[in-house]
Amino acid sequence: MSREDFFASFAALLEQHEGVTECVPIPDAYTPIIKLKMRRVCIDLLFARLVRLLAEGENPEEVVKEDEVLKNMDEKSVRCMNGFRVADQILKLVPNQETFRRT
Repeated sequence: MSREDFFASFAALLEQHEGVTECVPIPDAYTPIIKLKMRRVCIDLLFARLVRLLAEGENPEEVVKEDEVLKNMDEKSVRCMNGFRVADQILKLVPNQETFRRT
């Protein structure tokens, strides 16, 4: 899927979903995002395009933690990955993750 499709046709599909009450695509933001509310839960949906192909059985959540994956990504994709990657690094440094998550 391209970024253009994500913000055009995918956003249109989200808007038609019965559980979505708000859907606001913001493709020109510094970090492009679709803000939506699904079943009263606010969600910020980001798009990042992986350039590297995943091997069968490879976990995408683990792959994107590797610095190598960012090398061939476009700037907007790198910015979109930043939040996930920083949160993961913080959790690795926290001695008691469960207490940290609750706090």
